Amino acid sequence: VATLRASRLQATGNWTAAETLSNAGKAVSTPGLAMNAAGQTMVVWAEAQNQGPAIVYARQASAGGAWGPVTATGSYTGGGSISMDDAGNVAMLSSLNNGTATDLYASYYQAGGGWGAPNLLEQAPGNVTAARLSTGAWGDTVVLWTQSDGTRNNLWAARRAIPDASVPANAAPTASAGGAQ
Repeated sequence: VATLRASRLQATGNWTAAETLSNAGKAVSTPGLAMNAAGQTMVVWAEAQNQGPAIVYARQASAGGAWGPVTATGSYTGGGSISMDDAGNVAMLSSLNNGTATDLYASYYQAGGGWGAPNLLEQAPGNVTAARLSTGAWGDTVVLWTQSDGTRNNLWAARRAIPDASVPANAAPTASAGGAQ
């Protein structure tokens, strides 16, 4: 059983003692880390369950502060690809095998509000691979992934635009396009 641990580099140049972040007795995989300019940090990881897909968990820390409690994100396996905006909102990718292919989901954490339900980003029949995301300072998020159509791998993208502060952080992506080699 793997354990997820974290240590911080202090201003003195010394590292803090390692702290255990994950739940005891569960196998940990695909950890991810995001930090913004203010030093807010979010760590996500998948934990194997006795039955069913692994569940992704998260812990958050304020700048230089203690780690918060372990929180289930509502997402599935994956979880290693995350990004954070300047306000502490987080976007995370996760995946789940539907029995014939691997589907890609995006989940959003609204600072002070928690995790929203995972949003399915694609419904094509092929497996999703090499998924990555990036979030800008104001919260706009772009996701890229490749997906096989049985003949070739195609590059796909989805964008979640935040036009102003009235848009909730858990809004679904606004567009998806693809077909490029």
